[in-house]
Amino acid sequence: MHLSKFAVRRPIAITVLVIITLMFGVISMQRIGIDLLPNLSFPYAVVVTVYPGGAAQAVEQGVTIPIEGSLSGISGLRRQESYSMEDISAVILQFDWGTDLVGTLDQIRNSLAQVALSLPEGAQAPIVIQVDPNAFPLMLIGVSAHDRSPVELSEELQQIKPQLEQLSGVAQVSLFGTSSEEVQVLFDPDYLNEIGLTPVVLQQLIMYQNIVVPGGAVTADGTRYTTRAGSQIESVEELENIIVGMKQGSGLLGLGGLLPSLTYLGDIAEVTTHIEPRNGITRHNGQDTVLIQVMKQTGANTVRVAEDLKETLRNLEADHPHLQFTTITDQSLFINQSIGSLGSSGIVGGVLAIAVLWFFLRNVSSLLIVGLSIPVSIIASFVLLYFSNLSLNLMTLGGMALGVGMLVDSSIVVLE
Repeated sequence: MHLSKFAVRRPIAITVLVIITLMFGVISMQRIGIDLLPNLSFPYAVVVTVYPGGAAQAVEQGVTIPIEGSLSGISGLRRQESYSMEDISAVILQFDWGTDLVGTLDQIRNSLAQVALSLPEGAQAPIVIQVDPNAFPLMLIGVSAHDRSPVELSEELQQIKPQLEQLSGVAQVSLFGTSSEEVQVLFDPDYLNEIGLTPVVLQQLIMYQNIVVPGGAVTADGTRYTTRAGSQIESVEELENIIVGMKQGSGLLGLGGLLPSLTYLGDIAEVTTHIEPRNGITRHNGQDTVLIQVMKQTGANTVRVAEDLKETLRNLEADHPHLQFTTITDQSLFINQSIGSLGSSGIVGGVLAIAVLWFFLRNVSSLLIVGLSIPVSIIASFVLLYFSNLSLNLMTLGGMALGVGMLVDSSIVVLE
C-alpha cells in the first residue's frame, strides 16, 4: 500500500523513474548476449579408451572393468554405464546435480592415470570428456579453390586462420581435411649396415643438423648482436647434402695416406617429397573442401559474432577471389528464427490480451494503464537479465511470454 500511495502522490518522480528504467532497459537489450539455450552444465562425463585390435570381450575384461572399478569411489558419482566394443571402451558417468565437475574431473584424471598402468599392452591412455551441450560449433565453413592444389589451399588457409581467431567472441578456429607435404627418406638397411650406420643413428644425424641453438649476445663496437648456432633444413637439396659419415680411401694422397671422403645423405638414400596421407576427407556437394570450424567464447553474443564472421568472410572473398567460402551450418540463423518466432508469439499474445481487456472494460484509461505496463515491464526485465549475466534465449523469452499473462492479471487487480 505504501508503494501505491507513493506512486499516486508522486507522479512526476514515478514518471522519471519509469523513463530511466526504460533507458537502461534499451541499453541492456543492445548489450545482452543472444543464444539458443542458456548455459547448462550437465553432470555427465565420458571416459573413452582405444584398444587397437582388441575384441569386444577382451576390451571389457582388460579395459572397461578396471576403469569402472577405479572410478567407483569418485565423490558425487550416481551411476556408471559402460559399452565395450571392438577396439573401443566407453564408460558414461552420471553425477548428482550440483556436483562440482571441475574438481570431479581432476579426481577422474588422477584415477585414470593410476589404472592406465595396469591396462593391457597396446591400449591407449583413457580420455575423459565432459558432456557440454554448448560445445557445438558456431559455424562450419567449406572452402574450395579450382586453381589450387590441396597443399596450396591448406597453406593459404593456415595464413587466413589468424584473421578469424582475432575476431571478438571467437574462441577457437580449426581446419579439417587439410593436406601437407612431407619429406621421405628411403634407404637400404643392408647398405646402411655395410657403412656402419643404423636407422636410429641416421635419424639422429639428420635431427642434429636440423636444429638452431641460441648462442647468447655479443657486443662489438657498441652494438649488441644476438647469435645462434646451427641451421634449419629448408629444402630437399639441403637435406641431401647433409653429412652422415666418411668413406676411407678417397684416392687423394695426404701426409698420412689416403684421405677419407665425406658421405652425404643423398649418396645412401633417396630423398623425395609427397603429400602426407590425410586422416580425414571433407566434401561438400561431392567436391573436396577444407572445413573451417569456428567455436565461440562462452557468454559471447552468438548472433553478433556470426555477423562479424560473415563480414570477415566477405572481405576474404574480395581479397582472395579464387577461394569459394560456403557456409554449411550457422547457429545464428536458427537462433534468429526461433527467437523471432517466440517474440512474435509474445507480441500477438500481448495484443490479444489488450483486445480482450477493451472488450470487457470499455475504459480507455484502464486500457492504457494495462497496455503500457506490458512493454515497460518487459523492457525493464532486460536490465535484470544483463546484470544477472543471463542471455536472451528460448528459456528467458518463454518466461517473458508467460509473464505477459500474469502481468495482465496483476494489472487488473491493481486497477480494481
